[in-house]
Amino acid sequence: SNRIAQGIHLLETDEDVFSAFCFMNQSMYLQRSISQFANKFGKGIECSLGDFNKEDHSTWRPFQIAFILLNIASCANAGDEYRDNVDLLYFPTGGGKTEAYLGLIAFVIGFRRLTASNETEYEKDGGVTVFLRYTLRLLTTQQRDRLTKMICAAEMIRAKNPSLYGNQRISIGFWVGSGVTPNNFKELDDAEKGPQAINKLTKQVIVCPMCGTPIKKENYDIDTNKCEVKIHCPDSKCQFYKFKGASIPVYLVDEEIYRKCPTVIISTVDKFARLPWDEKMGLLFGKTDRYCERHGYIAVGEDHANRHNKSKTLLASQTVGTKPFYPPELIVQDELHLITGPLGTIYGAYETVVEDMCAIYKGGKRLLPKYIVSTATIKNADAQIRCLYGRDNFSQFPPSGFDISDSYFIKEIPLRDKPFRKYCGICTTGKSMKTTILRVYAVLLQQTLELSKTDEYKDYVDPYY
Repeated sequence: SNRIAQGIHLLETDEDVFSAFCFMNQSMYLQRSISQFANKFGKGIECSLGDFNKEDHSTWRPFQIAFILLNIASCANAGDEYRDNVDLLYFPTGGGKTEAYLGLIAFVIGFRRLTASNETEYEKDGGVTVFLRYTLRLLTTQQRDRLTKMICAAEMIRAKNPSLYGNQRISIGFWVGSGVTPNNFKELDDAEKGPQAINKLTKQVIVCPMCGTPIKKENYDIDTNKCEVKIHCPDSKCQFYKFKGASIPVYLVDEEIYRKCPTVIISTVDKFARLPWDEKMGLLFGKTDRYCERHGYIAVGEDHANRHNKSKTLLASQTVGTKPFYPPELIVQDELHLITGPLGTIYGAYETVVEDMCAIYKGGKRLLPKYIVSTATIKNADAQIRCLYGRDNFSQFPPSGFDISDSYFIKEIPLRDKPFRKYCGICTTGKSMKTTILRVYAVLLQQTLELSKTDEYKDYVDPYY
């Protein structure tokens, strides 16, 4: 309660914090508007984004806004006493955890841009601001789409107010491994493997996050000379239409992600195993000292030409000196309970390096990034956080309280009042997994169909069917 009160006090007394809070609310509201608009427009229903900006279509749930207020001070002030605290968001699946940490991501982005002029040693207009990490391949399409829409919303607000939120685009990089996206542009140029790599690349963004229009292979403009991929919407009414100039603020190829330093990196934890092998990864932590007008940012210690000569398709370009970016300020880890066993051991070892790469020294004090972790089911959270992050201080939100069925922010509803789920185990000795699954699915689907025909159960069946 003291931390929430401190967050409210900052909103009342700090103009930058209040402005970043407004930016967060605008971004999250606009994200919901974009979601509803894209869902309708993508189905061919005539409508405009403005139709959904007039509606009171979304509000914060109490636990979401409480969690955000709880972390405002430690996200805005690197010297805050709770900056080193790992805050665990513990809430059931489907309860709205994603929106809670998306709100914090938007707040940190807004605050960083608003305070960029206060920083002299580092560049805060641009650079990676947030790492959002998932366990191996457990990133769902729905979560990725919500984040992408929020980034599009934040970029729309920034584009209209560059004097407040900077000149560098707010963007997102999907840094998820060679099994999903290509690592470099040589793969796309390769005569043998190129078509397969391009096919893999063009399956990542299949609908426009802004309007829901299907994105086809020809809407990907791949330039291997400039090391960039621009994705445009084929609908002329969309702001990401090719001839309106702006591309969808999403980067997919590892090499381009390093060069463009997107605002948010969404990744799987195993990607950090690349740290010792590629100096370009330092760019994700702000470690740059040069900017190439053709290719983008150059890592400290990386070999790169000082200039590029003019060619048939490209203008001559220079490589100029630049300040390092301020390192990432917020690290969000979803599905914390899944980081166990050998994966947890490797993860914990690399986390020490990640934390050190994000740290800066000011006034003789080591300033660290803020850690937010999220889960729907975990035990011994304090021991796991200590092993993974080397931090003894952690807070669970919402706290358990005196009654496990009522923590104020979440209250258990008896099954007799609202029928929910029943979990059953099935033992099929001597049968294969495929046979078991096939027969169980067949029974469930048939029985659901039968129940849907009865007056007693037809209102309950649809969400499951």
